[in-house]
Amino acid sequence: QVQTIISWRTNELATTKLYYTQGIAQPGDEMEQETQLDDNYTKNHVVVLTDFKPGNTYSFKVESMDSSGNVSTSDINTILAPKQQESVFELILKNLEGMFGWVGQMRR
Repeated sequence: QVQTIISWRTNELATTKLYYTQGIAQPGDEMEQETQLDDNYTKNHVVVLTDFKPGNTYSFKVESMDSSGNVSTSDINTILAPKQQESVFELILKNLEGMFGWVGQMRR
């Protein structure tokens, strides 16, 4: 799974909801999935998604509503979830090798 963090700002305090789908969506297309409504009124919005599959394309749009009921929806954005190239263990070992040169000698 790929963790994706999507953030945006609104010019007024607003709630947040994100709609997304696998593949490339066009205006008017239905988004298959949505996040739970975050009904905290804020100008800084963050959504963390953890169910994207590596190497796949996803489209999303965000929706915010202010306290007066005005709804604003973003354009559709598209992202490519990165492919997994190394295991978690390999990434940790690589980071340790960068910090402590002697770790690399243990692999030989």
